[in-house]
Amino acid sequence: MGNKAEINAQKWDRRASTYDNKSYDVMRYMQKRLIDILPLKTGIHFLDLGCGTGWAVREVARRCNYQGEFFGIDISPEMIQKAKENANSDSDDNYKLGNAEELPFNDSSLNLIICTNSFHHYQNPQKVVGETNRVLMIGGSMYVMDLTDDNFLVSMFNKYVRKHEAAHVKFYSTQDFRDLFSNAGFEYIEGQSILGLMKIHIARKPEIGLRVG
Repeated sequence: MGNKAEINAQKWDRRASTYDNKSYDVMRYMQKRLIDILPLKTGIHFLDLGCGTGWAVREVARRCNYQGEFFGIDISPEMIQKAKENANSDSDDNYKLGNAEELPFNDSSLNLIICTNSFHHYQNPQKVVGETNRVLMIGGSMYVMDLTDDNFLVSMFNKYVRKHEAAHVKFYSTQDFRDLFSNAGFEYIEGQSILGLMKIHIARKPEIGLRVG
């Protein structure tokens, strides 16, 4: 998995037992803002990258009346265990331990993928975006929400976190996201700001486009 992956797994293992506490309510607020704009429908095939304890997966399943397939993947064994404990018994929640660089899904098997506040931890972001392109159906969408390095404040914070946080890789600019998506064969649709420095980056897998080899 590589050193960063191992560091991240250990970091989030330590946080799993408290991740559903009120101290993380701002995370739930941001995830809810993202879910509010998703093109949800019954029968959807949905995946949350870096799902943590599974709140977003369960919320999407609830809004779709539990009609569809709702998956979460996380690199932390403790987070996945907590997500399984939290899973609604009458839903199709399916939580997998794994690395976003090697998604355990068939080609063209999903409609919608989200990634909230974990993209900056991925050691090989282009490989992650390429994997999401592989598993998405034509017309499927990818939504990434993260701090976006479009201004001085985030740039300075990026430098600080890279120096002091071993699990951190990089906060990306809007242009970085455009390039990452374009290189993977996506069409970059738009970026929507949340809380000023946070942004949702939306991309779609077009009918005709470049494919990652």
